[in-house]
Amino acid sequence: MTTVRSDIAEETTAIPGLGQLNVEDLAGQTVLMRIDAAVPANALEALRDVKLKTALASLDLLLSSKARVALLCHTDAGLHNIEAQRDTCQRLAFLLGKPIQVLGECRGPEVTETVARLRHGEVRMLGNLSLEPEEEANSPRLARYLADLGDLYCNEAFSLAHEVRASTLGAVKMAQRPVAGLDFERTLNLLRNTLDHPQRPFLTVIGGELSIANLLLLESISCRADADMILVGGEVSLAFLKADGRAVGAAIVTDEAAEIAARIMSRLRDANHLFLPQDFVPAELRELEEAGLNRGNFDSNHSTQVLGDIGDQTRRIWSEMLGPARTILWHGPLGLCEFPALAEGTLSFAQQLEARTSPSLHRTIVCGETLTGLLCSSERPTTMRHLSPAGKAILNYTAGKSLSAIDPLARAGAREQRKSSVVLALSGTDDDTRLASFAGSRFSEHSEIHCVYVEPGLDEDAYPDVYSALTKAERLAERLRADSVFDRADAALASCGIKAATRSLIHSRPSDGVIRCAQKLAADVIVISRGTSHNPLSSLQEVVDRAPCEVLVLPATKEVVWTP
Repeated sequence: MTTVRSDIAEETTAIPGLGQLNVEDLAGQTVLMRIDAAVPANALEALRDVKLKTALASLDLLLSSKARVALLCHTDAGLHNIEAQRDTCQRLAFLLGKPIQVLGECRGPEVTETVARLRHGEVRMLGNLSLEPEEEANSPRLARYLADLGDLYCNEAFSLAHEVRASTLGAVKMAQRPVAGLDFERTLNLLRNTLDHPQRPFLTVIGGELSIANLLLLESISCRADADMILVGGEVSLAFLKADGRAVGAAIVTDEAAEIAARIMSRLRDANHLFLPQDFVPAELRELEEAGLNRGNFDSNHSTQVLGDIGDQTRRIWSEMLGPARTILWHGPLGLCEFPALAEGTLSFAQQLEARTSPSLHRTIVCGETLTGLLCSSERPTTMRHLSPAGKAILNYTAGKSLSAIDPLARAGAREQRKSSVVLALSGTDDDTRLASFAGSRFSEHSEIHCVYVEPGLDEDAYPDVYSALTKAERLAERLRADSVFDRADAALASCGIKAATRSLIHSRPSDGVIRCAQKLAADVIVISRGTSHNPLSSLQEVVDRAPCEVLVLPATKEVVWTP
């Protein structure tokens, strides 16, 4: 279920960004960087370049700072092959002006070894994530593997910010230090500054493909109190035509789509907020099929013609609405622009948008893969300042939906403003040295590490009289036992340059004591070993099930994360 943001807060949480780091922070660091280079099979040639160019500034910064970069990306779902990844890699290398090699896989011993051996200022592209079934399932196992590849995780794929993937959500949560890339942070700041409190009148132009998802987003946008004018073109307008009893040509429009459109019309039309095309440029369905543009959304049994583009009258009326607006959001083409003869309405509207608006007076965002690909491939170069292929993510943001990639970055930003609280659950065994060494190397200067040792026995809160009755000799013996446990952990932490913030000796069931301590400290993470058959902390599952925070478990060979 998609989470809806509450009313826009007056203050938004800052996210940690790559631009906030200096050369010393980046030099010698291994950076895992997620980019988006996926394009549909029939996309305009310019679209891939538009997407790749969003990553160039971050890559230039990282490589000039002598960082070591491992790139993550995927191709379109219809292009599950190594060649597609290789082509993407070659094109990025050309745009970057530096050699980049692509690996055949995105995880495994070869990948781990290759990334570990990267030289300063060197970049490699991992294998196609589309071939990894755990990617779209947001598998914790894949996310943990990816997060552990780098010292720093950089998200430069804003176009995927609304999706749930192991490489864009799970890995961010588990990364040692996640940051937003330069374009990611710029795009988010642009949306916050432009759309959270738009200057009015606020004009929204929605085009592109007809889908239930796009209609539901449009319905949410129509519910905004500041949605002053909404122009609906492209294929999505066909649902409104059907709901209005008008002909839709050969288009297949479901009853569900028409019902959503009817709800939007009933809300906006009486208030004169909704504007549909008045005329269209028709096209023969046969010609579109010959060009490979029938994606199963047209049926010749309905008609032999398609409503392919907005007509001259609509272009004139809509153009006159641009000047009075103060905030303009345009998503998606106004016709089937993959067919050159049906791109004129979109190109004409773009020219009018440039001619009738001024950067000093208007705030304008133009977005969407197909639209930006068209405008950037046009013979007449566009001068629009804010052009982004991240159409779906921007639509979700405008509709008030939470973007899954933002929250873990915001949490990381909040953690950087305060030292994160780590509970180190000591067991009184030899595991404690290895556990403390791991915690010290992982959390370092950004954390306060609280050492907790629980001696099994009656709960000291429930039976205080039992422990107050201990003799001095018994208290001394107990303290010496505890000090030996803490001293062993302190020595391991000291080797990492860390000093424990507190020491806590607790009498209780071990799992109860650790959880209670984590609650009191508002801990961000509990670090614990698996334990042994002789160690009461071997009741690991109870800690995982009841913990108020993330649990980081150190097994015999590698660590595993459970998040309740």
